[in-house]
Amino acid sequence: MRFGLVILLWCFATVGHAQQQLDDLFKPSTPSQDTVLNEAKELYAKGFFGKATKVLYRETKKQPDYFNGYILLGYLNYDKQYFDQAALYFAKAIKIDPNHTGALFMRGTCFLKAAKYRLALTDYLQCIRLDQDFYPAYNNIAVVRMLYQNVEETSLFDLHLAKQDLDAIINTDDNPNNAMLFNMGFVYLLLWEFEESIFYFDKAINADVGYAKAWFYRGMAQYYIRQYPEAKSSFEQASLLGYNTDRCAAFVARLDKIISYMAEQKPTKPEGW
Repeated sequence: MRFGLVILLWCFATVGHAQQQLDDLFKPSTPSQDTVLNEAKELYAKGFFGKATKVLYRETKKQPDYFNGYILLGYLNYDKQYFDQAALYFAKAIKIDPNHTGALFMRGTCFLKAAKYRLALTDYLQCIRLDQDFYPAYNNIAVVRMLYQNVEETSLFDLHLAKQDLDAIINTDDNPNNAMLFNMGFVYLLLWEFEESIFYFDKAINADVGYAKAWFYRGMAQYYIRQYPEAKSSFEQASLLGYNTDRCAAFVARLDKIISYMAEQKPTKPEGW
């Protein structure tokens, strides 16, 4: 299950959707319970969110320990971005099985989406206590520590911890997903270690040339170390991919002026040399 859980960075460029293999969250259940789950999933797939949740809610009233029912209720509410409600359903599943890392991870992700960072951190840390090899939790702990910078005093210590958390994944995974590589690049960017930042953004782009956020933030890092032509190219690519187009245009316009000015200031050889 641990490698089926993937979350993309949200606030800096995303925590998009945490898509995961739903079957990885479920526990073995009875045929009648499976029938209810399948009915709810089919209703939701057809766009009937209300009917799907009603089917599940009715069954949980009949069977208060219906773990998979609470999991699917949480997942469907999460998918609709009803994060507080989703967290409540995952909490009911956790009450039935406090050691279920998947339920803890998903509740933590609901808290992360709802900007309840301390609660998210608590759930992710519990995942690791239960399973030290639960690598997606390390990634999300790093994300939480970065997001803290927006709501508390900036802490270099937290950023260095985030870097260590991501190192724990990247150095033990032969093929880390590009979201983790992007996150590492972003940590280095916040630490003003721009060359390292570019290194990880390059790796994320090599894994997915359409990764617009990586192009944009690579441009930022290149801009800070005065790699102006390269930065312009990165911003242009990010814009072509539809990411942050207004800011890309502003950076490209500024870089055109800088590059033009530098060309004018470039010394020329006197005649006869």
